Amino acid sequence: MSRIVVAGVVLLGLAACAAPQRRASPMLNDARLSAMSERAQERQKTDPAGPAMRRMLSNRTRVTMGGGHGVQVSYATPDGRIYLWYPGNREVLAGRWRIVESNAVVRTRTSAYEFPQTRVCFDYGMNSYNPVTRKSGEECMHAAIMKMFAGQSVAGDRFGLSRRKAVPHVLKPTDRIDLGAGSAGGR
Repeated sequence: MSRIVVAGVVLLGLAACAAPQRRASPMLNDARLSAMSERAQERQKTDPAGPAMRRMLSNRTRVTMGGGHGVQVSYATPDGRIYLWYPGNREVLAGRWRIVESNAVVRTRTSAYEFPQTRVCFDYGMNSYNPVTRKSGEECMHAAIMKMFAGQSVAGDRFGLSRRKAVPHVLKPTDRIDLGAGSAGGR
C-alpha cells in the first residue's frame, strides 16, 4: 500500500513539473494600463469624439453598407431624430439617436483604470426589430465602429425621409445608392 502512495506522490510531482507556468501579460500590467488610461483621457479632452460624431450625423443623409444588413439609408436631424430606409421595409422607420459618453473601467488585482468611450445609440422603438442583433429597442455602437461603417454622406435630407411615410422604393440589401446624383438605383 505504501508503494502505491509513494508512486502516486511521484506521479503528481512529475505532473506538477510538466504543467506550464502562466505569466501575466506585459500588455496588462499596471504601469502600461495607467499610461494608456492617461493618454486616452487626455485625447478625450483635446479631441472629444462626441462632437465629431454629432457633426458626422447631424443634418446628414448617410448610406451604409454591410454589417449583415446590406445597404441602408438614413437621415439624422440635429435634434436627435433619425429616419431609416431599411432593406425590405415599405415604410420609413422613424426613431431617435443620441451620443453617450462614459468611461469603461478596466480592473486589475490592485487597481482600476478608466478609459473614455463614446457610443452612438439608435432607438426605433420597441415595435422595431433588428434581424442582425435580434434585438428591439435602443442599440448602441462604439464611435470607432460607427466610423468604420460611415459610408457615403451628404448634407440635408436627400430623399425626403423625414417628410414621408412610404420609402422611395423597397430596397434590396444589394442595391446601390448614389448620393451624388440623389438617385437610388438597383431596383
